[in-house]
Amino acid sequence: MPQIGRSDIEQALRYFDEVHRISPKFEGWEKNPEYIYAIEHNRVLYPLHQIFLYIATRVPGVFRNDEDMARKLNSMGFTVTHLEKSATLDRPANLPKSFVALSEGITALKDSGAFPGDATLTRIVSGIERTLQEGGVFTIYQTELGFSAGEGDRWKDCALLTVSLKRDDGQTAPMRCVWALFPEREKLVLSVEMDFDDVTAPEIRDEALASISQGVERIRLLCQEMAAERNFDLGEPSEGLLPLEDRDLRRVATVVNKVYSLPSLPDEQEMIQDLILMLDLARDYGEMAEEAHVAASGRSSKSTSEEEGGKVITDVNELFDELEERDGPLDKLAENLCIDSNYLERAASLLSIHGQLALLGPKGCMKSEIARGLALVLAGEIARVKKHPLHPGGDNALMEFERFNKEGQVEIPDGPLKAVAKSAAAEPGKTYFLIIEGIEHCGLVGLGEGYFMLRNRGESFKLERSGDVISLPPNLKVIVTGGLDTDPELFSIFPVMRLLPSYPPVKGLLEKWLEENAPEFVHLAPMLEEVNDLLQPEDQLGPAAFMRADLNEPNIELTWDHMILPVLAAKIDDEPEKLSPLSYKKLKAKVTG
Repeated sequence: MPQIGRSDIEQALRYFDEVHRISPKFEGWEKNPEYIYAIEHNRVLYPLHQIFLYIATRVPGVFRNDEDMARKLNSMGFTVTHLEKSATLDRPANLPKSFVALSEGITALKDSGAFPGDATLTRIVSGIERTLQEGGVFTIYQTELGFSAGEGDRWKDCALLTVSLKRDDGQTAPMRCVWALFPEREKLVLSVEMDFDDVTAPEIRDEALASISQGVERIRLLCQEMAAERNFDLGEPSEGLLPLEDRDLRRVATVVNKVYSLPSLPDEQEMIQDLILMLDLARDYGEMAEEAHVAASGRSSKSTSEEEGGKVITDVNELFDELEERDGPLDKLAENLCIDSNYLERAASLLSIHGQLALLGPKGCMKSEIARGLALVLAGEIARVKKHPLHPGGDNALMEFERFNKEGQVEIPDGPLKAVAKSAAAEPGKTYFLIIEGIEHCGLVGLGEGYFMLRNRGESFKLERSGDVISLPPNLKVIVTGGLDTDPELFSIFPVMRLLPSYPPVKGLLEKWLEENAPEFVHLAPMLEEVNDLLQPEDQLGPAAFMRADLNEPNIELTWDHMILPVLAAKIDDEPEKLSPLSYKKLKAKVTG
C-alpha cells in the first residue's frame, strides 16, 4: 500500500492556496454542494475532495475515496470538518429517484399551500445538477428550476427544470431543453423548445407564433432520423402535458419531446443519454432557431448583419436552404467512413465547445478511424495530429516523466499532452490534435497532472517535476478512445459519444460498406447481427475487422473462426453444440438460404 505523510498533505494544501484559492471556480466553494468535507488547517478551510484529487494523481491508491481520506487525515492529526450545508447529503441515489422525490416534495408543498422554495427541493435539484455533471452534461450548461403559478396564486400543474447553453454575450440561448414534471399526472416530459421568452407581448404574439412555428417545422424535418433512433416524438405535445402558462407558445415552440411515466422511469444512463442527444440537437440547430426567433421578436441579428460582410439572410427559409447546401470536409469524411454526417458534426461541435471528446465503445466500432478522421479534417494537416496509445500497467505519463540519460542523470522529457500543448501555444491560429487511444487503461488517476489541465482549460498550472508553468490553449483539441469499461469519473472532463453495434452510426454500417466496396460479401452483415443478438450490448462486436480492402473468402473465414468465435466462447457457454452452428460456413449457409 502506498504511504503518505503529513508533509505530503501540507504540500497539497499549499498548492491549493497558490493555484486554486484565487480562482473564480473556488469562490464560495464552502457552499457548493459538491464538497461534503473540509480540511481545517491553521484556521483555514480546504476542500477535501480537491486535495484528494491532487494526492490521487501523485500517490495512486493511498486513499479509496473522500470518506477514507477523512478518516485517515483525522488519525494523522488533521481536523476534518463536515460541511452541514452540503446539498448532496440528502440527494436521492440516482436520477429517476430524484425526479420521483421532487414530485413527492412538490405534492407535499402544494397540499400544504406553501410557496415553492423549500430546502428539500433545493437539495434534490442540486443532486440532479450534480448527476448531470457526472453523466457528461457539463458546466457550459446552466439549469434553472421554475414553477408554473396557478389561478388565484395557487399552484398549477407542473415544475420546469430548464437546461440551456451558457452564452458569453449574456443573451438567452435560442433553444433549450426542458424537463416538465407533472406530479398529479405522474408524468415527466423531456423536450427541446425554441426560446420564446421575449415574444409574449400581445401585440406581437400572433406573428411570433407563425414565425416560430415555421422555424420549428424546418428543424423537425432535419432531425427526423435522430428522433426515430431514440423514440422522440416530433409532434406537438398533448394538451395535458403542457404548462398552462404560455401554452400556445410552448406548443408551437417544441421541436421534439419524450414522455416518461414516473412509476416506470428508465435507468439513469438512458435518461442522461436522452438529455445529451436533445442538448446536441438544441446546439446543432441553434443558429436556425436564432433566425426564426429574431424574425419573431423583431430584434436585429448580429450573425446576419451587413457589417460582418457576410450574406444577409432575412427569411428563415433562406437560412435553412443555405445551411442544407453546405458540403464541407466532414461530409466527405462521412462518405468515406460510410457513417451519418450528423454524428461527425455533433462530434465537431463538442470539440469546438469543450476542446475534448471521448469516443467509447466495444472493439471494432470504428473509434480510432473516426477520431483520426476528425483530427485530420479539423486540423487540416497531418503534422498537427499526434497519436498516443496507452498500455495496461504502463507509466502513461501525459505531461512529464522521468528517465535516466546515457550519463546516468535524471532528465524530464515532455509527455505527449505537454508537447502538443507547447506546439499549439506557439501557433495559436492553427488547430492541433492529440488522440489518446486506450483510455480505459489509464483512468482518472492515470491522467496525472493532465486531469487538472483538462478540467481547468485556460488556467496556468505549475508542473511538479520540472516546475514549468503551462496551460492548455483553446486551439489544442483532445480525443480519447476506449472501451465501455472506462472509468466513469472521466465523464466529468470528457463529453462522451458512444459507438455501439446495435445503434447508429455503427448499426447498418457494415452492410452499407459492403454494398459499396465488396457486394459479394454482403452476407457478413446479417451474420454479424445474428451473433451480436446473442451478446449484451457492451460485449457486441463491431464491424471494423471486415471493412478491409483485401477481403477474400479464405481471410474472412479465418477471421470469423479465430476472432469472432473465441469471443462468443468466452461470453456464452463454451459448448461445441452451441458454437458449431455459428461457424463461418454454417452461419453463411443459413443467412444466404
